[in-house]
Amino acid sequence: PFDEGRICDYDVALVSPTLLLRATEFHIQLKGPLGPFELELLRLATVRDHLSRMTERPVNFLLVRNTDVPAGIVVA
Repeated sequence: PFDEGRICDYDVALVSPTLLLRATEFHIQLKGPLGPFELELLRLATVRDHLSRMTERPVNFLLVRNTDVPAGIVVA
């Protein structure tokens, strides 16, 4: 099973030119998951909290450029 004996988290990659522009304006680095301060700046904290409650597991957001997405991954 997926998380036998532990609770795994979800890492969600966000591909958005608008969010990338806002991250640049706030000098947010695109390394690893966004922290609490970055989530607040980008107004994503509420969405992350909602998804975490819905799935009953931690949810992390990563902001990526479209060119960072591996081949074969569908960007919706």
